[in-house]
Amino acid sequence: MKKILIALIALTFVTSLVLAAPAGQAKKSGDELKTFVGKIVSLEYADPTKGVDKNNMKVLGPDGNPVSFTVPVTVTLLDAATRITTLNTFKVGDTVKIERVKEDVKSVQKVK
Repeated sequence: MKKILIALIALTFVTSLVLAAPAGQAKKSGDELKTFVGKIVSLEYADPTKGVDKNNMKVLGPDGNPVSFTVPVTVTLLDAATRITTLNTFKVGDTVKIERVKEDVKSVQKVK
């Protein structure tokens, strides 16, 4: 009787390890949310009359290299107090935190 009980406990333990392994694996590295913090060096607002169809933001990263981001109108924009705001409240020189998945910007927030 004890042997059967020990075998059932061991089988349950092994089964839980086998079934839990895939759930614990991380997503592909390309689908991870990445955060970028830097200072805005240029802003370009969408203006169809000038041929600009997207909002663009160039941000100077911690390594000193500028990185360009396209900011779609559907992106969540937050001020330093985490209130929803508009892109025209962002100014050159503001420090921002940009969250993105691959090249898709998900949110932009001012940092104090």
